[in-house]
This record gives sequence, C-alpha cells and structure tokens, in this order.
Amino acid sequence: MWPLPPPSVSITATQLVIYGSIVNDLEIIVKTMPPSIRLVVLDSPGGMSDPADRIAKEFRRRGVTAYVPDGGSCFSACAVMLAGAVNRIIHPTAEVMVHAQTMLDGSDTRRTRVFLNRENAETARQLAAWGVDAEFAMNALKLPRETHERFLNARLALRVGLATAIAILPEADAAIRLTCSLPPLGTVIRPPRQDPDAYRIPTPGRIHLDGRCPSWQPSAP
Repeated sequence: MWPLPPPSVSITATQLVIYGSIVNDLEIIVKTMPPSIRLVVLDSPGGMSDPADRIAKEFRRRGVTAYVPDGGSCFSACAVMLAGAVNRIIHPTAEVMVHAQTMLDGSDTRRTRVFLNRENAETARQLAAWGVDAEFAMNALKLPRETHERFLNARLALRVGLATAIAILPEADAAIRLTCSLPPLGTVIRPPRQDPDAYRIPTPGRIHLDGRCPSWQPSAP
C-alpha cells in the first residue's frame, strides 16, 4: 500500500472530483472548498481511514451529493466518505467495497485486535446512523477482513443503503475522465518508519487513449 500516492483532484464552482487514494491533504481541500459545491465525484481504491472519517462528516454537514461514476470504484475508506453524503448516487457500472480497518504494519496482537474491533464497531454505528443497513455494516466491518469484506454492484449498494439512487450523470462521468489524466497532488504520504530511500514520486497522470480511467484492482490478500 505504501508509499500511498496522492490523488488527482479537480474543483469547479459546483463540484469536486477525486480520483485516487484518500490522504490527509484531501481533508484540507474538502473543509475549505466553496459552499457552492454540491456534488462530489469519487473514484478511489481507499486509503487513510482517519481523514476519510472526518471528510465523511464534513460531507454530511454540508449536505453534499456524492457520485461514483461510470466504471468507477469506491473501496474501503472511500465507501465511508460515500456514506457520509446525504445523497449517494452510483452509476449502474460502478462498484463499492466495504471492509474493516487493519494495522498498517500488519501487527496482530490482543491489544491491536481490541483497538481495531472498537474502531470498526464505531464506524459501523456511524454508517448505520447515515442510513446504511446496520446488520450489513456490522458484518462487513468485522475481522479478519478478508473473510468479511463485501464488494457491491450498484443494485446491492442500493439494497443495503450505501447508495440512495442509481443514475447516470454524464457531466460527472466526463469530469472524472479529465481528472484521472491530471498530475496528482504535490505530496505523498509516507508510512511510519519508512526508509527514505524507498520513497518514489508517483508517475504523473496522462491522457488515457481510450478516454477512460484505469480501474482499481482489489488488493491482494
């Protein structure tokens, strides 16, 4: 997962488009974006859970609509952000994935399990408060996450409340295709105790010849 590359982001007077990993800088962008922004377009493999939680609450406070675009994915931390939006629209071809938090360093001790179980249960309660089916949230956010994580197509996301509607927003689909071709933000989040020599600047975005963004692939177990 590390180094976690920053996302590509575009912003207009009415919409914010996020393509890529969830990192700390996104929280700054969301909390300072103009109040005129009513739509957030999300295509992300996930990322850092703490900023995702705070971004989700900011989405709820602002009453924004979130949209997962044509062929897009909203996995892991992104799904929490999606749940925070008041209106959650998913394109018929999009996919959402929900799973539990784990420790970045892979540690598995009694203390870390207690901590993670508490954090995941709190996230499940928050998702339920935002309209996600409570039983689904509790089950999907259990450990070990490899046996509990859930991949949902648009219809299943609607059934469990992660989506409030299935629809096609052509302008938002066009915006994500533009954004995924932009260079990423100018920062990279490094993992704790990472060897500086292992740091690599992510490759800048490029125009994809078929006019579509590359799909996110699920992480290997």
